[in-house]
Amino acid sequence: MSLRNTNVRSSSVSHYFGNLKQPLTEEEKLKALADKNWDLLIETHMRLAINIAGRYVSIGADADEMVSSAMLGLCDGIDRIRKNGLSHDNITGYLVEYIHQHCWRAKSKTVSTTQLFDVGSTGFDSVEFNDTLESIIETDRERKIINLRKEGFNDSKIAELIGVCQATVTNTRHALLKRFENV
Repeated sequence: MSLRNTNVRSSSVSHYFGNLKQPLTEEEKLKALADKNWDLLIETHMRLAINIAGRYVSIGADADEMVSSAMLGLCDGIDRIRKNGLSHDNITGYLVEYIHQHCWRAKSKTVSTTQLFDVGSTGFDSVEFNDTLESIIETDRERKIINLRKEGFNDSKIAELIGVCQATVTNTRHALLKRFENV
């Protein structure tokens, strides 16, 4: 399923980013590129990244996860432009590709809380599941993250509750999911 050229009719993703900068004209983009104003390019493409993240949210992905992935894709694209230069003037098209790549990877790797912790699902053996979880948990932090996810908290709230950054929680959760899939 490709979301690249899909028009999605839904409300936009509301997020805690305040007033986002307006997109630049092509001339302004080229000037920012020539001036190596990477921060301006990132700031003015955040609206695009959130819009793309919203497409994945509309098909069931976690909003915070998708916005984070979209921002990583945006920064990755800008970083590649910075390191390698750009051979054409379609900066936005170039960035869209990286944003989609990061969102798609995150969507593919993420198992939602309801899928992972829905003990009421048909054919689900909660005792076996909990035994498997116990076998993959290696640290107290991982145990706290699993327990808070079972309670329905998202990564940003878990990070706030246990006093670490959101990326640490997300990376820990991804490592746990990878171990879970390999059992």
